[in-house]
Amino acid sequence: MKILRWGLIISVIISLGLFLKATDFQEVFEILKKIGAKAFIILLSTCAAYLLGTWGWKYCLGENANTLSFGRLFVLRHVGETLALFNPTSILAGDWLKSHGLQKAGINPEVANNSVILSRILMILTQMFLLICALSWMYLGGNLEEKWRLGVGILLGILLITLTVLLILLFKDVDESSSYKWWTTLKSYKNALRNYVLQYPKYSILAALFLMLHWIAGSLEMYFILSFLGYDLSVFHGLLMDMGVILIKSIGAFIPGQLGLEEIANKTVILLIGISSASLWVSVSILKRSRQMFWSAIGGILYLLYRKEI
Repeated sequence: MKILRWGLIISVIISLGLFLKATDFQEVFEILKKIGAKAFIILLSTCAAYLLGTWGWKYCLGENANTLSFGRLFVLRHVGETLALFNPTSILAGDWLKSHGLQKAGINPEVANNSVILSRILMILTQMFLLICALSWMYLGGNLEEKWRLGVGILLGILLITLTVLLILLFKDVDESSSYKWWTTLKSYKNALRNYVLQYPKYSILAALFLMLHWIAGSLEMYFILSFLGYDLSVFHGLLMDMGVILIKSIGAFIPGQLGLEEIANKTVILLIGISSASLWVSVSILKRSRQMFWSAIGGILYLLYRKEI
């Protein structure tokens, strides 16, 4: 266990070093100086997202939802998400840390693992639902440029079919017998999550609701950034852009800090909503990197303060 822990710490230090090396701090300070105290609003929106995400995870613990304090759950989640950002194994390392922290707090290992997996699956499903809503809004009346219409329509269809299939599979009972261990494990988790939803429908609904609000609060970051830089957009634009960036970044989740990939994602979604500014995506990327550095520093401090409990 100590070898694994030190391996994760070393990988985070190396990845964080690469992240900082790729950051132009002079540009960061210039952009922050331009928007001034408004940068605090961006931090508040992401803080709200982290808090709502913690509430969502809390309701994935079933009868153990009130066993741990909200503060401890927040620490576990935030440190886990920070680890996921700067570790090549991404969410695997972050979710392992969350489950390990729950078990150290006295939560049954199966309950701990299932809560992390259920939270992750609900995050994916709610993200897909919100992306479908945002794409539908743009496709039906959000002033979508004609050159993007076919592509957006195809993506919208794919997402609708995928979400429908996933929901059907979630509630379909599956035989766990198989000659492949990984397949058996996957189906056992799936059936465990299905049983959780059926056993705790109220908690499941609350978890989905808070995780959906978590995505919405997080998307306000893009809305505020563009508003502070002088662009008049709607909250739906911010939601669409944020969901699009996350979707693109998930392709390269194994890249520590998504170096380079986030910049590409920002540039793509800005073009999607019809803004052709050659430099806007740079400013957006710089502000988002600044936010990442701030909350990553908070994650590091929390780890040092509570490392014996994680």
